[in-house]
Amino acid sequence: DEEGDEEGAEEGGCGDKLTPAEARATEGERKLQRMRAAFGRDALDGSGEGGVPGFLRPGGLARIVSHLRDACGMRGADAVFCDIGCGQGRPLLAVMEAAPCLGGVVGFDIDRNVLRVADVALNKFQSLVWTGERYVQRGGNGERGGDTSPPVHLMHADLEQLPNLRRATHAYCFCFGMPPTVLKHLFRVCAHSPGLRFLVLVYKRAAGDHAWDVVGRLEDAGVDCHHFERADGKSELQMPGGTVPRGCCVPMSERAREVLRVAAAGEVACDGAACADLELP
Repeated sequence: DEEGDEEGAEEGGCGDKLTPAEARATEGERKLQRMRAAFGRDALDGSGEGGVPGFLRPGGLARIVSHLRDACGMRGADAVFCDIGCGQGRPLLAVMEAAPCLGGVVGFDIDRNVLRVADVALNKFQSLVWTGERYVQRGGNGERGGDTSPPVHLMHADLEQLPNLRRATHAYCFCFGMPPTVLKHLFRVCAHSPGLRFLVLVYKRAAGDHAWDVVGRLEDAGVDCHHFERADGKSELQMPGGTVPRGCCVPMSERAREVLRVAAAGEVACDGAACADLELP
């Protein structure tokens, strides 16, 4: 009950009034629990393993996409972008706008409902064409007037049942709050994707966060990761509401793949009968 939550945030368990800061923290935790519960995860069992559905503000997302395009070669028909857990498709749209002539854009998610939202947004975008300078509405006479937007493929899929990302060359994963068991599958899938050149991870910089730990392992192994940080070391990324995640771009060298394979060690391989390669257009 939304109203009950709001009222309960104002008082402690014994009827004592909370300070404004305590009330905000209490309500923030309740909102986090509601988000996790909405995504089919039990946030009340004390395990802390529920993922956090969320997304970046446009400025941070634009920095990531421009880095992939300008510094990581995400250009042209041989480049395919993949969003691992694409949600409503915001990163896919950002990539289609900033790098319009890719060979493909693909997103998958375990939640069918958010995929329906993404499908509507992406279908609207695909009614536009790229003139070489900007997108314009396709002419009513059927003439393209420029290159079409990249082919887009959305699919309902479970990360745990994917062997690899197949043709994807650049991948993005918002893994903020993702449980270690799912992260291990993420690292397994990426390590076994032979065409993958760069992987962007958005994660929580906190003790015990598995993604942050693996980024540290990558750097200890000599992998030259690019961090999305300002000169003062603060993150360039932000989520609505003010939460500040960390992000880095990992070049998928053989050394990086080995670190990811070790990070995924002990995880049961995907069931071959239930597994299928990620099909791209």
